Order: sequence, then C-alpha cells, then structure tokens
Amino acid sequence: MPPFPDTTLGLRVRAARLQVGMSQGDLARRIGMTQANLCMIEQGDTQNPGAGRIRAIAQVLHVSADYLLGLSDE
Repeated sequence: MPPFPDTTLGLRVRAARLQVGMSQGDLARRIGMTQANLCMIEQGDTQNPGAGRIRAIAQVLHVSADYLLGLSDE
C-alpha cells in the first residue's frame, strides 16, 4: 500500500473501517459511492470529500465526524 500523504481523514476512515471489520466495498455501498472513490479518500487523494460524505462515513462507522477530521481522539 502506498504511503498516505496528508491523510488524517484517510487514515482515520481506514482505521475505523477495519475496527468494525468492514471492507472498502461494503462501506462504499452503504454510503452511496464507488469503492474507487472511497479508496481515494483513504489514500488522501481527495482534497475535500464534502461534509455530507464525512457525515455518512461517520454514521456508518459509529464514530464522530470530529474524530475523522482529527479534531477529537474519541
């Protein structure tokens, strides 16, 4: 796997996803996006995935949007 360049969001999405045992494909389907786009978020290749996407990811993974954005460690 390539290194994650500016990826607090990407690393936290990936960690939370793995914590609940969910594949990229499963998460992508549940939030209505492609696996390729989710992969880009996790790799830090998406500058601004949008508040709606971040909120959807947080809800499915049972974490806060603040956690995903690196504003909180909880």
